[in-house]
Amino acid sequence: MSLNRSITTRATSGTISNTFRSGYKVQISWSVNSQNVANNTSNVTVHAQLVSTGSSYNINSSATKNGSLTINGSTYNFNFNTSLSGGQTKTVYSKTVDIPHNSDGTKTFAMSTTLGINVTLSGTYWGNVTANGNATLNSIPRTSSMSLSTTSIDAGNTITVNINRASTAFNHQVFYSFGSKRVTISNNASTSVQYTIPLDHLTVIPNNTSGTATISVDTYNGSTYIGSTSQNFTINVPASVKPSFSSLTTSVVDDGASPSYGYIKGKSKCALAINGASGNQGSSISSYSISGGGFSSSSQSFTTGKLTSAGDITFTAYVTDSRGRRSDSKTVSISVLDYMNPNLLEYSAFRCTSDGTIDDEGTYIKVSAKY
Repeated sequence: MSLNRSITTRATSGTISNTFRSGYKVQISWSVNSQNVANNTSNVTVHAQLVSTGSSYNINSSATKNGSLTINGSTYNFNFNTSLSGGQTKTVYSKTVDIPHNSDGTKTFAMSTTLGINVTLSGTYWGNVTANGNATLNSIPRTSSMSLSTTSIDAGNTITVNINRASTAFNHQVFYSFGSKRVTISNNASTSVQYTIPLDHLTVIPNNTSGTATISVDTYNGSTYIGSTSQNFTINVPASVKPSFSSLTTSVVDDGASPSYGYIKGKSKCALAINGASGNQGSSISSYSISGGGFSSSSQSFTTGKLTSAGDITFTAYVTDSRGRRSDSKTVSISVLDYMNPNLLEYSAFRCTSDGTIDDEGTYIKVSAKY
């Protein structure tokens, strides 16, 4: 007589048994020794066993018998002895194998054993007794790997997240973080997704020209979370993101001549001012520069000394922000009129007559000058 029964289990160990006669069982006992995440395999030891369920159930036979154990499609043949004591669980064969999992980390595999016991028990002859069933192993996490199209990118440009998934059943949530900025790029990405870095995220780094951002990929099998991976990359402030100002203005300062005459050499000064200066994407103005006509200043506004040159004088200004970026320069020109103070070259005075004739006894005085 022969008999078999199928059982499915899910754990790190278990048994598949068949009570082929009252008091006797044929059994498969298995246990997971370890799981290799990198290789996506489980190392499993399987035992083929004869079991007596009570002290009065014995088998007295010293003959060598034949058996087989099939694990995940591979069959192993062996010889065994059927002698069995009451209450004994006797392992007649053991095999340790590596079981490869499916690409998504799951695995259910079949096991069966056939024991040719060839004995008569209480008048009934038993030839082959068989147990078979399935074991479902705990899933191996198969977190998807990821790579970025670049490790350094200017804000305003687009970065691509490439995802290498172990199974087409996997989907992914993709997240971006940069300082206080947090963005969900995708809730259902498969193999790739793109994200354009907003320029206004540069407010995170008001005092630097680059910063470190992170993209994270969470792997799901349906709604089941598997694992997460992340990668850092550098966000750069583009060269175009720099401070600015609206104008450089001038005005006449009187220092010996009325401003209504304009700029007069040696008689006027020039007041200059940078107007409307502002940073860009979070930066602030850290310094000013105005120069021209032999004068310079690092202030937002200043007044030159007396203008010492006639003609056109050009002043140049720029501002620098907290990132060390300089604005575009602006220029303004003034026209300075030439001027010299009057100069007395010669002077004389002598006595004379009423008609101007020189006369030491004259009662008049004659004065002349050259200037």
